[in-house]
Amino acid sequence: MSASSSSPTPTPSSYKNAPTRSVSVQGVSFAYRQLGPDDGVPLILLNHLSAVLDNWDPRVVDGLAARRRVITYDNRGVGASGGSTPDTIEAMARDTVLFIRALGFDQVDLLGLSMGGFIAQVIAAEEPDLVRKLILAGTGPAGGPGIDKVTSLTVQDMLKATLRRKDPKHYLFFITCLPTAERRLYLACWLDLATREVVGYAMADHHRAELVVDAPDMAHGRGGLEPGCVIHSDRGSECTSAPFRARIGKLGLRHSCGRTGSCFDNAAAESFWTLHKEEVGTRIRPDRATARAEVFSFIATFYNHRRPRKHRTFGYLTPTETRQRHRHALAA
Repeated sequence: MSASSSSPTPTPSSYKNAPTRSVSVQGVSFAYRQLGPDDGVPLILLNHLSAVLDNWDPRVVDGLAARRRVITYDNRGVGASGGSTPDTIEAMARDTVLFIRALGFDQVDLLGLSMGGFIAQVIAAEEPDLVRKLILAGTGPAGGPGIDKVTSLTVQDMLKATLRRKDPKHYLFFITCLPTAERRLYLACWLDLATREVVGYAMADHHRAELVVDAPDMAHGRGGLEPGCVIHSDRGSECTSAPFRARIGKLGLRHSCGRTGSCFDNAAAESFWTLHKEEVGTRIRPDRATARAEVFSFIATFYNHRRPRKHRTFGYLTPTETRQRHRHALAA
């Protein structure tokens, strides 16, 4: 094993500060990062299609690494790793096993996200003695509903992003969608960063500019947006469109955009989407009406009013309680 830097570095306190290391796997350099204690069974994180080391949310990795060793990596031909990208999931799984062996581990836990879940399932089936525990997130089995469409949809989004000179992941992850038997329902939300309360949201069978316009309209109608308020978004085409810019100008708001290729600027929103998928699930609903009802129930009756903020800084209060505390403090 060889580190990417020639001098020793102190143990990083966060994933965003973790150095990129490298290990030779059959003559090919694999890039990886490591965080957490050096003992115990390591947790290997397997990323989604087209993702690299920087696409992992530092807050997620930091939480996992609080009590155990966590390792992320770029597979062959991806990101900072050398070689050519494998053509099959089975080949990616074999490379991952070789990578794990090259680090000297005889047993690991795997967390597979999206395509990483495909790879993790193959590893568990072919190397059962290597895998102690398996965690699958946002993924499915071979032949599952919609699985055969993942690659084609991703390629379409990446081509669109390339033509418009945008980060592909803005199109893939800025606005979430809920699968239904009537095709997709798209959901856009605006969060108050001071309280993490959902102050405006909108749903539609498309992700055109009208979707992100309707959400701040809702927030403004509820009195949640003061003139001069800063609203932050990614650089997706919806949020850089003329209708959206015209609307926020009319509302007297100031627009902030995330940096191109940075996963940190929109971390709060991505964290909310992750929570939403954990609580609501990713199953296919029978129709859009059912999906709309579930979203309303989650936001209006559970998330804003009943779900405690799991952070002592906010006193373990719900978003609504946190907002009320802010208002009382301002009135005092």
